[in-house]
Amino acid sequence: MKRFSPLLMLLVAGCATTPQVIYRNRPVEVKVPVAQPCVAGVRPTAPLPLNKQYTADQWKGLDTKQKAAIVSRHALDLKTYGENVNGATAACP
Repeated sequence: MKRFSPLLMLLVAGCATTPQVIYRNRPVEVKVPVAQPCVAGVRPTAPLPLNKQYTADQWKGLDTKQKAAIVSRHALDLKTYGENVNGATAACP
């Protein structure tokens, strides 16, 4: 019996330890925000500035009423352009 007691102690000591946990690498889904292009529709072209439409000599040749009409038309074109850009990019968050 004394011969078997060290063997018995080793067997009992092996049962007393906690079993090792096996960890496995498992794929995990992680949601990461990604930048998206913001323009949903076709972006309208901007109206040309007045200094690109008329040369200095052409502008000097116009009278006050003509200049006022050109400037007011250009202001309406800019307003329409802004509304069209707003419509084209309205889908952006």
